Amino acid sequence: MPGFEVILLPERWLDGLTQAQVEAVLIRRMGVVHIGARTRGLLLAIGWNTLGASLAYFLSGGIASVAGLVTFGLWFTLWNFLGLLLLPTPSQRGVFSGDAFALKNGAEMTTLGSLLQTLDRDQDDEPARSRGVETYFHPLPSVERRMALLTAGGTQEIGAWHSARMAIYLSWAGISFLSRAVHCNCGRPDVWVFLPSD
Repeated sequence: MPGFEVILLPERWLDGLTQAQVEAVLIRRMGVVHIGARTRGLLLAIGWNTLGASLAYFLSGGIASVAGLVTFGLWFTLWNFLGLLLLPTPSQRGVFSGDAFALKNGAEMTTLGSLLQTLDRDQDDEPARSRGVETYFHPLPSVERRMALLTAGGTQEIGAWHSARMAIYLSWAGISFLSRAVHCNCGRPDVWVFLPSD
């Protein structure tokens, strides 16, 4: 919960990243907490799911029967699909604001760039993608786009860090099927619970 954040790094990063890269990761993570991007992401995810559950409950006529419960789950799944299209934008802004914070608070541009490339290779290995696909389906912007924005001086946009991913995870409470089936989670049980790194 906000105010009780703990920054955890995978042991593999401590072994595989340079000391400067580890410091850049820590600066970024502390930054998203310090500027409120993480809290905004969590609150947006909770609010999104609460509103969706309320609408699904109303549209399903309640959950007192098996049919009502299934209908509730289906409406809530549709709501969360809409979230897959809308929530990546504030999530990406949160990532950009974390990058800008790191750059302004001691991380070198070359270190940050090599860090982003290394983490991308370990996860999606998709350093560039079309703007249209990224806008609607990728809460983590491409390395190419992040580096272009950093080179241009960063951003002052207010973001909601990982709101899209946290909304998917929290959608378990509303019986949403997307937490396992969305394209970035399908076949990757580790991200059914843990967020990928940005």
